[in-house]
Amino acid sequence: MSVKPTIALIPSAYNTNKVYSVLPTDGSGDFSFSRTTQGTRVNKNGLVEVTEVNTPRLDYSDGNCPKLLLEKQATNLYVNSATLVTQSVTTTATSYTVTFYGTGIITFSGTYVGSLVGTSYNDRVSLTFTASSGTLINTVSGDVRNAQIELGTVATSYIDSLGSPTTRTKDNAYLYNYPQLTSYPFTIYAEAEIEAFGNIPFSITDSAANNKYLLVSFTSSSSIGVLRRDAATNDSDYHFGYSWAIGQNVKVAIAFINATSYRLFINGDEIAYVTSGDSIPFAHNDIILGQFRVASDTGTRNSIKDFKFYNQELTDTQMRELTS
Repeated sequence: MSVKPTIALIPSAYNTNKVYSVLPTDGSGDFSFSRTTQGTRVNKNGLVEVTEVNTPRLDYSDGNCPKLLLEKQATNLYVNSATLVTQSVTTTATSYTVTFYGTGIITFSGTYVGSLVGTSYNDRVSLTFTASSGTLINTVSGDVRNAQIELGTVATSYIDSLGSPTTRTKDNAYLYNYPQLTSYPFTIYAEAEIEAFGNIPFSITDSAANNKYLLVSFTSSSSIGVLRRDAATNDSDYHFGYSWAIGQNVKVAIAFINATSYRLFINGDEIAYVTSGDSIPFAHNDIILGQFRVASDTGTRNSIKDFKFYNQELTDTQMRELTS
């Protein structure tokens, strides 16, 4: 495409507390990063490796092209995940997800009855189930490595637990007070895999206020949300019908044209062209990746494969080309 983005972040280079953008080259478009615990990623060789505190994670789980791994806080409830033997976990009546690498079997009894079977040495297998309140007994046979049990229906990256349940805190990637983000119009683009419904690929916010944001939401399996808000007005459109699934890769672009108008494209198609929405004066100068907002953070996160910011409104042809 002939139009050059003001910011282009294709996850490739990073340092402690920093994710580097390809554009601009003066560093003004680099994103700050934080995570207060260690984490893990799958490296280029397909191996799980530890990353240190406040270090971004480029994850190659999907193959040759990495994504900037952005995850919510999660806890591995197994006491010792590296050398799992028969262990018990206290559960409540809610959903849990179990994962491991290897060719062995974990057999469950107690608050859930079933099993999870490994298929090959380097593959990670996953099982989600609803337990009851009480004690879940996990019995292992064969090769079971990097075992994890966590709350929820989505498997997050491996959390190493040695002697007690261990928590990995949430990732934060943000660019506060970006000097070229001062007014309408502008266009935002991101490529992401839908990791959970309700997740956000990006948001434009006022980091100090929980009621000032512009964003797109993976609302549900059949709808898209565009949320625009300032201190006085809340304009939330959830009615844009779109069918998608967890794990689907999507390319999203939205041009915020003025206080009442925007155009939304997904995977080459125009999904919405709103010209008379509620008036939301511009009061947002922070760019947040994979996150709803900073003030009153909801805690959800979604990884990003590509991100671009254009300090102008792109045409229909350009939006279609960008998201195809």
